Amino acid sequence: MLIGEPGPLIAAHLLNDRQVNDQQDYPSPPFESVAKECKMPVIQPNDYTLQGGGITVNYITSNFLGQPFLSFKDASGTKDFFGSAIRVVDVGIGKLVTVTTHMTIDAGGTEFSVLLPVIELADASKQQTFQTDGIVTHFKGPDSFPVTGARETYDFIPMTGNARAVVFLAPKLAVSKAG
Repeated sequence: MLIGEPGPLIAAHLLNDRQVNDQQDYPSPPFESVAKECKMPVIQPNDYTLQGGGITVNYITSNFLGQPFLSFKDASGTKDFFGSAIRVVDVGIGKLVTVTTHMTIDAGGTEFSVLLPVIELADASKQQTFQTDGIVTHFKGPDSFPVTGARETYDFIPMTGNARAVVFLAPKLAVSKAG
């Protein structure tokens, strides 16, 4: 037998695999059927609370009105954002959630973003603590000086977060007929 050639047992195994693959009949591993029976439902959190660097953020992916809500608190005060004022982008390593915290017509402004990792909860009563970074972006406007150079600068803020699933119960509205 030459180096690099399969031995007789490996060659027989490869031949069996080829025959199975040619027939498109893939055998199931013995644990696969057990895994299907024991599959637990995955609960995605919809309420995130984060703190770090003098900033507190509460982000709800969908409130009782069906729209996202984000509350941002820093030394200058609290700002609340709803609906399209919250920009969410799936970036492959999680979701980047961004709001504009300060804007001027000519000199630029400031945005706050946070990278939320994918989190799966065992059930709706569980919570998950996690670490991430908040990003404060300072961007230049059309009248900013100097005109050349980087248009944005970034401050990365280590943050500790807590994720949980919250169920919003909408009250039933009473409807009466005028008569």
